[in-house]
Amino acid sequence: MGADKQLTINATGYPATNDTWRTVQGAMDDIFEAVAGLAGKQTILTGVRVVAPSVIYSGGYVAYDSEVLPFISGAYNEWVTIIEENTTAEYDNDSNNDGVNDVLPVIKNRYMRFGTGGIITFPFANLQRLKTILELSQFALPDNIINIKPNWNAAAGAANEILNKPINLLTVLARGRVYIGDVGGTGSYTISFPNVGTTEYMPVITFMSGSAGTAGSTHDLTYATHSYNTTSFVLQLRQMGNSVQDLYVNYFLIPRF
Repeated sequence: MGADKQLTINATGYPATNDTWRTVQGAMDDIFEAVAGLAGKQTILTGVRVVAPSVIYSGGYVAYDSEVLPFISGAYNEWVTIIEENTTAEYDNDSNNDGVNDVLPVIKNRYMRFGTGGIITFPFANLQRLKTILELSQFALPDNIINIKPNWNAAAGAANEILNKPINLLTVLARGRVYIGDVGGTGSYTISFPNVGTTEYMPVITFMSGSAGTAGSTHDLTYATHSYNTTSFVLQLRQMGNSVQDLYVNYFLIPRF
């Protein structure tokens, strides 16, 4: 009986009323509902296995909704059904005063078996077998799965493919740094890089000063790019003042939208 429901019996002559039996039944229902809830809606808890070499399945226990039900041994069928049987008895009571004691249900028995005809029927394939705690504790991923390193550039279908990658992330075709020094008014510079296989790209440019003393001079520059080739483009610089630069140009190439 659950710890939340306990009978206190201090002496003989205990008054076994309907409330007493409801307490006993309720305590057991709470426990089995918890087990069924943990297992899932349609699961095999124990048993229900083929008895080789026949097609007879052994008995066992299954969880269905909030119930734990016995599963009766029998020959395989693609359907299973829940049977509900009621046992009646004569009560010491005559509610309609016809001189005959009332006959009412006293025991309700529910179980599952192969076949149809019960109050609930569904495919046997719906029942999922639970792994035991021992089986779960012994589970380990194979080394060939544990040691797979995801690769952003892995081919589709490869074991190390990264799934659901954002499609709008920028791909960097090339990157580098070129030393310019002092622009001295205007200048045209060819920026070379390994072959990227396309001219449909956009250079992204940033300036970096080689020394703290010339850092402010980088603000005096404007630039444009042109003449895109698969291995180079041209950077056009113009100085707006007379300051002296110690200029580095950082660049990276991204596909043209």
